[in-house]
Amino acid sequence: MKIKIKLSIILIYLIQFNTYSQCEFAILSNDTIFQDRIQSVFDDNINEQIVVFGSRHVRKELNNPDSIFNAPTFYKFDYCGNLLSSKIYKYIDSFKIDHRNFQYNPVYFYESTAHRVFQFNPHSFHLVLPLVDTLNKVGFYSIVEIDNEGNILNFSKLMVPQNEYQLYAQTLVKFSETNYCLFLQDYQQQINAIYFLDGSFNARYKLQNVSLDPIRSIIATEDNKFIICTYSESNATVNISKYDTAFNLEWNLLPYGNRFGTIRQFLKKGENYIAIGSIKRNFNFPNQDLPFGIILEFSAHGNIINELKINSKRGSLEFSSLIIDINRNYNISGYLNSSIDSSGSDVIIYRIDTLGNLLWDTSYNFKNNFGTSSTRGYF
Repeated sequence: MKIKIKLSIILIYLIQFNTYSQCEFAILSNDTIFQDRIQSVFDDNINEQIVVFGSRHVRKELNNPDSIFNAPTFYKFDYCGNLLSSKIYKYIDSFKIDHRNFQYNPVYFYESTAHRVFQFNPHSFHLVLPLVDTLNKVGFYSIVEIDNEGNILNFSKLMVPQNEYQLYAQTLVKFSETNYCLFLQDYQQQINAIYFLDGSFNARYKLQNVSLDPIRSIIATEDNKFIICTYSESNATVNISKYDTAFNLEWNLLPYGNRFGTIRQFLKKGENYIAIGSIKRNFNFPNQDLPFGIILEFSAHGNIINELKINSKRGSLEFSSLIIDINRNYNISGYLNSSIDSSGSDVIIYRIDTLGNLLWDTSYNFKNNFGTSSTRGYF
């Protein structure tokens, strides 16, 4: 079911494909005033609703200092695609959101907004935002908790040096209810600061100048350590490493040597871990042709347990995220750059078993190339 709403990007498309809803829908809008981007999509299966976070850019007010530029946005839909509520955030309490963006660079990230969204429990979300105290003219980072209705519950003030305030929030990792870790990075110069936070998101201590390429995907392990895939022009391979919290390297896994590729997502599977992404037949950066989608299972000690490589005869295939269903099948989202159709990318959804047999698939064609991002079964 298609609906018109006041949402737009160059192209914005929300597709619902989970199996327990009785509705299927797609949302497409091309409003000329607003340029909205979907960043993160979450399934509120308790209330049978879909929560969408993104950013808004008002094109016609670029010369207005009070205009909305990359402002965080919140939208809620029911399972049939009806818009229930929406919010745009320009201020958190009396503090103005620093609506900056960073230069588009497909090597690192396709997103162009400086804020990040995470969900650590079914009832709320956490946004990492740069805020400005306009009275004292000082910037700081804040972790803002928002409930399922878009209401601000609380926020923290993480005062950082000015040079670190210019960095971008890469990711927020949860070890326990009282132990978090925030990564701030500069994608161009590979400068970073890593803050270890308590349960109220106050800084306990930090690490500086850790030699670490930009993080493409990360997961916290049960022994309070990190498994990370980094990505840079000089290291554009599937490079999986495990570090302790002092960032001492425990092991490094290069399953495909110097072949061009990346890991988009890690998730836990029993005692092991799953990595999903894509690789190329050889190293040929910056050619973005990625023929194989990959699913890699490995142990906490870095030993490969199982590997699946999925090829498509229709073009180059890149996997973005994966959900393991109750039947232990892999439900995969990604996109396909067709080698025979010049109209653009296809968003693809695959369901395969653990042996790599295709059980079901579908695709949606778009005239513009773009990446995909999904959380719990949605784009």
